[in-house]
Amino acid sequence: MKKFTVLLGLLVTLGVLAACAQPTPEVRVEEKVVEKTVVVEKVVEKEKTVVVEKEVVVTPTPPPAGPKTLVVCMAQEPETLYTYGGSMLVQRAVLHGLEEEPFTGLTYDFQPKGLVKLPNLKDGDAEIRKVTVKPGDKYVNENDEIVEATEEMELEQMVVTFKMKPGQKWEDGTPVTAKDSVFSFNLAKHPDTPVNKYTEDRTLEYKALDDLTTQWIGLPGYKDFTYFLNFWSPLPEHVLGEYYPDRVAEILESDFSRDPLSYGPFTLEEWVAGDHITLKKNPNYYRAAEGLPRVDTVIFRFIPDTNNLLAQLLAGQCDIGTQDGMDLNQSPFLKQAEQQGILKPVFQTGTVWEHIDFNIWPVDDRIAFGACLPVRKAIAYGTDRQAMVDQVLYGESQVLHSYIPPEHPEYPGDENLMTYPYDPEKAKQILEEAGWRDEDGDGIREAYGVTCTRVDFNTREPQEYKIPDGTPLRMTLNTTSGNKMREQVTQLFQQNMKDIGIDIELEYLPASVYFADGPDGPLFGRRFDLGEFAWLTGVTPPGFLYHCDNVPTPENNWGGQNETGWCDDAYSKAVSNALQELDDEKRSEYWAEAQRIFSEQLPVLPLFARIKVAATRPEVKNFRVDPTQNSELYNIEELDIEQ
Repeated sequence: MKKFTVLLGLLVTLGVLAACAQPTPEVRVEEKVVEKTVVVEKVVEKEKTVVVEKEVVVTPTPPPAGPKTLVVCMAQEPETLYTYGGSMLVQRAVLHGLEEEPFTGLTYDFQPKGLVKLPNLKDGDAEIRKVTVKPGDKYVNENDEIVEATEEMELEQMVVTFKMKPGQKWEDGTPVTAKDSVFSFNLAKHPDTPVNKYTEDRTLEYKALDDLTTQWIGLPGYKDFTYFLNFWSPLPEHVLGEYYPDRVAEILESDFSRDPLSYGPFTLEEWVAGDHITLKKNPNYYRAAEGLPRVDTVIFRFIPDTNNLLAQLLAGQCDIGTQDGMDLNQSPFLKQAEQQGILKPVFQTGTVWEHIDFNIWPVDDRIAFGACLPVRKAIAYGTDRQAMVDQVLYGESQVLHSYIPPEHPEYPGDENLMTYPYDPEKAKQILEEAGWRDEDGDGIREAYGVTCTRVDFNTREPQEYKIPDGTPLRMTLNTTSGNKMREQVTQLFQQNMKDIGIDIELEYLPASVYFADGPDGPLFGRRFDLGEFAWLTGVTPPGFLYHCDNVPTPENNWGGQNETGWCDDAYSKAVSNALQELDDEKRSEYWAEAQRIFSEQLPVLPLFARIKVAATRPEVKNFRVDPTQNSELYNIEELDIEQ
């Protein structure tokens, strides 16, 4: 009861702040001003005078509308605005204003945006050809491996043609052409660009057919069920061409990474580090004749403290609070504010999922507790994930058993997965049987005769890993700082682990430090024990995240996302098959197999599907949050604010 009183008091405080900080809005009341003009007309008729009254309605002319400014408040600041330089959600939010994305991914499907249409086999702008592969030619074999032919053979090859919408221009007036898309592909494929190159490596050729048309040709034998997405968002060759091919790595630290040339609805006016980014309406935007964008200026403000962000939203200093800076802990305030007509909150279950990752193959010399499958399974059984959902997410979400939610079309059903209901006694039993015992009575288990097996992701060969006898089962769990939801989740996890004899130290790091590229970043540099964070997914299941070929290493410039270091050939093969299968039914079978292996091997403990929580002031128009479109600013050019 006391906690509720405190929360209520805070809400009142925030309400007072809003009342004090928000200027009195100009209320436009449309009044009908009636002037009565008496017109006296003398009508000589039977010596009678008639007086006629006429009402003249005078409507005041409204003052001309001034420039519109939309203030978007977010908790995190982008590391970069170079498309191939980062993967943060807030980076994508800003880039929505600077790029015309080729397509969107709304509600478990894809839609064209900067493209005229999405190619498909039925219409003929995508086709499968028979080609002859000669000795020495590269092709993709049935294991999704890129190999060289040793004999002549006939294989199938995918050819897909894309058409860009006409009229797109860079902010300097230079036309955006198909060559810019090909240049973007070349940058993505370059070894110094830190992105995964799965599709690029399986591309035989990506070329411009004319100013608006590109054509993607896959390696023989490679089938990609998302072939209609193999278009690379343009990058300005006339600006970045000097860096290619010998200075590509320099783009990551160049002025362009903080001030990219726009071809979207806005241009970047300024970036004040640690404070804000300001975008201005792009006069060269190809949809300007449609009245887009609706606002003149967008200001992205960085407010790391989520409570402060909410307070400023209530006070009218922000028009939109984005999902990275808001969570369900704030729902009582948001719902109260909605009742008072101050805010319009949005709660949407999405495909962003929170999880705890095990470091199976650390780069440094730390003990690899995550290499032990019994430890991973014991942690899974010992974690009360339902309590996390009930206590932290107000029961609005659900415990996950895979990397996609049950609502996803490719979810195989709980009965086809290994699930881990909360059972601390079973967790203790697993640890005891694996050699983890508390013989000194301090409440923390130690290793006695513990040997684990893990697979080398380079050689694909299993290796034994011995834990030194007497080693206490003590790990550090890292996550981002300033996130109340993660603080609550990790504290519950810490107590759960204490109950089964595992000592957990909690460490909260700034997002810019935590998510930094390797080798320095603790997560993607593979220098951690346990990592708690969220992956952003969409229409396609994110199975490739845990592919053997996706481990971040010095060899791939730390560009992989499988920071667990987990490798399972059968899993990787199932994912590769799913990504190539054109038949819907067979593709679902591959995804089901991949998720079954993932749930049994448990390189990651899925926690719950995050609820997308965002809010706007009542004056904001056209704001929508979609379950599978990651950023809620995907339609930034349509966002409007009523004056």
